[in-house]
Amino acid sequence: MEAPNGVLSCDGFEAWIVVDGVPCTQYSVQYEERDAVAGPKASCWIASTADKAFSINIKKGQDSNAYKATVYLDEQRVRNLAVHNTPATVTISKTWVSDYEAKNFLFAPLELTDDDSYLENPALQNIGSIRVVLTRGTYRGRAAGHHGYNIVDTGKVHERSKKGLSHRVKYGPVERSENNRKFCAFDVHGKPVTFLFRYRPLDMLQASEIAPRTRSLSEGEENNVGTVVKEEEEIINVDSDDEKEKELLAQLESVRNKKRAKQDDGRLKKKVKTEPVRHFMPGEVIDLTL
Repeated sequence: MEAPNGVLSCDGFEAWIVVDGVPCTQYSVQYEERDAVAGPKASCWIASTADKAFSINIKKGQDSNAYKATVYLDEQRVRNLAVHNTPATVTISKTWVSDYEAKNFLFAPLELTDDDSYLENPALQNIGSIRVVLTRGTYRGRAAGHHGYNIVDTGKVHERSKKGLSHRVKYGPVERSENNRKFCAFDVHGKPVTFLFRYRPLDMLQASEIAPRTRSLSEGEENNVGTVVKEEEEIINVDSDDEKEKELLAQLESVRNKKRAKQDDGRLKKKVKTEPVRHFMPGEVIDLTL
């Protein structure tokens, strides 16, 4: 099952991942109601591309509530922001490292090693997911704050421990933001709504039959060429049999002509010129014009 237009919907919210300005196709979409504390959950798989930046996009339907959005990348919290009551799309593409500096989100290949000291890597079990938790509530105004996000680098991964993983989330270089970070107080009064995007390279999703395989143009051309060659060989075999038949009929006609020439009481008849018998070839054009 694929989500229409690459948008995942749940309990009045929508969420999707964008790469190169295009929403990622969402595969194997699932929904869970869960209890009032955990709240509903929507999950899917998306294809990741190494060294590509991505953004998380969220949108709320028409109601009177503000909401809080908490973002976890590879299960590390990287954003926790309040959104005023608006139906506009909110795009999240960076994490703050200071009040004026931020880093963009990127997909990146795992850095593999055969060093056994990396066999135990606690961060490895959390790699491969983008989790967004949206909770309705009330915005209470500006507040003082200075906390940052303690993001731990995954580091190297042992070759025997990658468990079918290929990509992880990393963060781009530090960039100065046009707007400084601001803080506010927020009271939640609704159940959380969770969106979970599991990411893997497309070929891994296809190998696991999560994403459909795409038929390449070259494969189609190869199949067509093979079919044409086979048909030509069959046609050649038919033509060869017809040539043999034509030759045998011509020999039979020659014997009959000689026999007719010796008949009529032994007297030689005037030799009549005979037209050679024509036999139509397969595929020959016959003119039937009167």
